[in-house]
Amino acid sequence: MSDGTSETDDLILSLLAKDDPQASTLMFEAYYRPVYNTMRRIIRDDDESKDVVLELFCAIWEKRHSLRLTKPIKRYLLVAARHRAFNHLESRHRTEKFLREFADRSMTPVAPSAERDLEAQELNDIVSIAICMIPERSRLPYLLNRRLGMTYREIAKFLNQSEKTVEKNISHALTLLRKYIEPYLRH
Repeated sequence: MSDGTSETDDLILSLLAKDDPQASTLMFEAYYRPVYNTMRRIIRDDDESKDVVLELFCAIWEKRHSLRLTKPIKRYLLVAARHRAFNHLESRHRTEKFLREFADRSMTPVAPSAERDLEAQELNDIVSIAICMIPERSRLPYLLNRRLGMTYREIAKFLNQSEKTVEKNISHALTLLRKYIEPYLRH
């Protein structure tokens, strides 16, 4: 398999040098499984692992001009995957800790209208944090729809996706938002 990998790496590097998007597709097809397996062992969640893997491949394509990729590409990807996985866990831990502290914080008594304003601001903060926790593939269509008022059709055209994919991703974002926010609405 070493020869096939070397030839694949040569082709990927050649396509990257030409700014050919096929390089990203070929890299993804050749190395998705080992990169995913590395992420999965560290993150221990299928969906989160898949999201972080996709973010890694997207980041490599976006930063292709500044990266100094050399053979074997697989080694670079596996090291990058471990770094991304640990960074993801650290970020998730900080966010969960913040949300727990936010929920546990005791409130000092205030006037009723000021209390409502404070609760509204706190809920707004919780929603903002929850939006940040949504995977980018669902967060972006959600924000384009909710913040910019774009229709599913406009988003699909903008992101070069089908309307069904946009609808599915927005639905996923809303499901995650409910899941993240629900514990704070019970208080």
